[in-house]
Amino acid sequence: MHDYARLTPCIMLGSACLRVHFGHLQYLQRQSSMLRCWFRIHRLPDSFPSVSTLRDSRSQAYITRPSLLKPFGLRVANPMAELSVDPTPVYSFRLPQVGYWQLPVTSLCPPAMDGKKDFLPVLSHTRFLEHSFMHSDEIPVFTDGSKSDAGVGFSVAFPSFYRCGSLPSMASVFTAVLSAIVLALQIIFTLPVSSYMILVTVLISLSCPI
Repeated sequence: MHDYARLTPCIMLGSACLRVHFGHLQYLQRQSSMLRCWFRIHRLPDSFPSVSTLRDSRSQAYITRPSLLKPFGLRVANPMAELSVDPTPVYSFRLPQVGYWQLPVTSLCPPAMDGKKDFLPVLSHTRFLEHSFMHSDEIPVFTDGSKSDAGVGFSVAFPSFYRCGSLPSMASVFTAVLSAIVLALQIIFTLPVSSYMILVTVLISLSCPI
């Protein structure tokens, strides 16, 4: 359901013409708020956003207004400093912005090797070939991730090339597998062929909303 009542005329005009989803309108509103904040910081140097953003966190802006809610980063930093504990760095991965109209049509095959430990290698190989034959019109893409004492890494193998990457040692093998799938999707978005088959080694990774 679209809520146009509280939107600015500019955003309402775009909504009427393009039928943008309400979530995208909220994004435009956030961008508008950021622009207003940018104006106050750079054009009005004595304003409170400028003081709280460009000066130290212990500035007079918060001392004179103790009831004001500090930014999330400062609220987290204060108790961590009191504990004298080194914060654990978290590996962040920024996905490229992809519009919903650009997302390809995907389907999930049933596990071709479910319970593979109960099958002989020859039988497992036969089952894999039989399932691959069903997708003979698609380009196979192999993904995998691993972790050892030497580090954490992931790789993607296409028929004619491959790509690989590394992660911080604190990353799990599950994160490595997901990173391989994300890398495969990023590469596929840049290729002209429209039909691919991504093979994964960890079934639970397919339940993650990447």
